[in-house]
Amino acid sequence: MAVFIAVQVATEFALLQWRGVAVAPDVTADSFGLLVALATSLAAPVGIGLTVIFAAARKGISLGAYLALNQPKRRDLWRWLGYLVAFIIAVHAVVLILDRPIVTPFEQRVYKTAQNLWLLFFAIVVAAPAFEEIFVRGFIFQGLLSPVGAKATIIMTSLLWALVHLQYDAVEVSMIFAAGLLLGYARLQTNSIYVPMAMHSLWNLSSAIETMIYLR
Repeated sequence: MAVFIAVQVATEFALLQWRGVAVAPDVTADSFGLLVALATSLAAPVGIGLTVIFAAARKGISLGAYLALNQPKRRDLWRWLGYLVAFIIAVHAVVLILDRPIVTPFEQRVYKTAQNLWLLFFAIVVAAPAFEEIFVRGFIFQGLLSPVGAKATIIMTSLLWALVHLQYDAVEVSMIFAAGLLLGYARLQTNSIYVPMAMHSLWNLSSAIETMIYLR
């Protein structure tokens, strides 16, 4: 995780140098979305690689078993994707009841300053879900499962996942935590990291499409 953050910081520094400016506000003002896309796209492969290396170093369990690299049954995958769609609908209902914006200010800012939508979509639909799921509900999930049990593992990994999304406010982080519980249960029931990864990607994709429609 430290290396993942370091790569993101290095990406911001490189972008500043490329733009020929010396202060970060220049990037955070009109290139924030580009920075998010670049940093995520570059840091995710590094994070995945290091996670795989550490998981492979574990004794007494194979890499595939530790990270749950198991092919799910097709009906299970579609069933859990259906659960996610139902969850998204429920979240939207809560947002409307609370009279909150469907698209968060952070999402609006990222989209408006992305400069390259294809790179942004790759970052949020492919790179981010792949790293976060392999690291949180793959590596950390399996490491906690035996010591603390399934329920505590799902709660703890959901809390960790929510806390790395502090760019959102308290209500939005609470919804992310709830989504983490769903993804964690999917990981437990299917014993496949690919199911929560697909669910995560679908959720991010739906948010990206909503943002595009909202800002048109």
